[in-house]
Amino acid sequence: MLKNLKKVEVARLFDCLANNIPSYLIATGKAIENKKFNFAIHYNIENLKPFHTASMEAHKSQIRGFNDFDLKRKQLFNKYEYNPIKKTIKDGLKTEDLEKELLILNEEYKPEIEARSKELKDFEEMMQEMISVEICQVSFNDIPDFVDSIALQDLMPMVKESREEILKIIEG
Repeated sequence: MLKNLKKVEVARLFDCLANNIPSYLIATGKAIENKKFNFAIHYNIENLKPFHTASMEAHKSQIRGFNDFDLKRKQLFNKYEYNPIKKTIKDGLKTEDLEKELLILNEEYKPEIEARSKELKDFEEMMQEMISVEICQVSFNDIPDFVDSIALQDLMPMVKESREEILKIIEG
């Protein structure tokens, strides 16, 4: 079925089908037994792959010098063994030293960073544009129970029923 979706919705659908569901299946050792859902996954991945490739290409920086900045920034993080989640660095090194080096690097590449910021804003705006894509849809009941609420939200363009019809199915 031809569906009009925002590009960001198409990206989320592709990511869920190509990455999240397979990751879950590998981690749990489960398999999808519903042939309809299995077919829809493979059909939609293949059908959405050109869009995904184009979006990934559009997301890459075209700013001369930004990739040099990004590489140097990553090298700094590696040098200090910086963990962005825990906000920790290698024992014996000072956070202040990392911050100081980052400030110098940011100042050196300030025009490239500002240009990249604009580039990302333009990309986000582009991802809000509507496009028409062919989606193989399945019934709500064909979606496996292991699909959580976040993944289900991303999969909604694949569901044949409207939200109101789904509520009737759930309320039984």
